[in-house]
Amino acid sequence: MILYTAMGDSITAGLNASAPSLAYPSCIMRSLKERGKEAKLGVIAQNGWTSSALRCVAPEAAGLLHNSTTITIWIGGNDLLQAAAGIVVGGRPVQTAIAGRLASYSSNMERIVASVRQHSKACIILCTQYNPFPNSPVAVEGVAALNKSTADSAKRLGTELAPVHEWFEGSQPALIFGYRNGRIEDALRPFRRPIHPNNAGHAMIARHLASYIR
Repeated sequence: MILYTAMGDSITAGLNASAPSLAYPSCIMRSLKERGKEAKLGVIAQNGWTSSALRCVAPEAAGLLHNSTTITIWIGGNDLLQAAAGIVVGGRPVQTAIAGRLASYSSNMERIVASVRQHSKACIILCTQYNPFPNSPVAVEGVAALNKSTADSAKRLGTELAPVHEWFEGSQPALIFGYRNGRIEDALRPFRRPIHPNNAGHAMIARHLASYIR
């Protein structure tokens, strides 16, 4: 029996997929079952969660984590958004704002993985973050720094690493819901922010990530 648990934020929760069944965790379940695997899905994710929020929630999910065989952890996009707010509102330098946020992110990742391992012997996969704004240098710099931190955490903590950013690179217009110009200014509108995967994006994530589930 495979029990796959997906931990994360709005991407993992399936925001902007046209139906919950089209979010990548559910797509992975369908793929496993089509291959004759007996599998169940658990999701620990919510819109707006940062690594700090997931760190606080992880200990409360002990029952689900205990029975899991594979766990993916995909978090950090909202940590970057908070760093961006520090740049825009507080006028902090880019490197200072990002470095401060990523130090907290790294610490949170360590505590999340430790909490998971306290309750589970599952295979743990950390996921990198794709860049929805590839035409904005500040986004390129920020996402690259986040992904380096994630890769460093995976190496230090002995987890696997899923390079989601590589799967999206160069194909963002086809894979992101509401994609317009690939610039961070596109996200200033209150509705239809072009950040999350569309149905094709979720399907692509599931296709790649399914190979890590065992």
